[in-house]
Amino acid sequence: MSEKNKVSRPWVTAALLFVVALLPRIVGLHRFLTSDENTNIFFAGSDVIAAFLRGDLRGTYWHFYPGVTMSWLDAIGMTTQYALDSLRTSTPPFVDYIYGDILDLLVANRLPYAILAALAVPALYLLARQVMPNGLALLGALFLAFDPFY
Repeated sequence: MSEKNKVSRPWVTAALLFVVALLPRIVGLHRFLTSDENTNIFFAGSDVIAAFLRGDLRGTYWHFYPGVTMSWLDAIGMTTQYALDSLRTSTPPFVDYIYGDILDLLVANRLPYAILAALAVPALYLLARQVMPNGLALLGALFLAFDPFY
């Protein structure tokens, strides 16, 4: 095997692991799952974004674990959705938009979590390769990729 193949092969495997991990996470993102998701999206996402836009940094604190991660992922999702919707149609002011119909924001709020979880799978694979055989690292990454709770 050439030196170039030795270097690029783990990255190709990592890229494939990302796709394999992402696919089951993006199927059905539009389906409503939990009764408290509406509350969590508005508290972790909408309220935090609105406080940030007002300059109220104290209002950006969300006390549930892991509040900061959830707040920023929700903010990224809602901001991206707003930007895409703004390109296609006229949209209400941003603060009105993020407090709009939860069903319009559901995929936007869930997608960043799916991407982050899917990115973690190849990252953990690349780290695990450093301390264990490649096959074992790959097997562990595949278990994570298809774990419905990861």
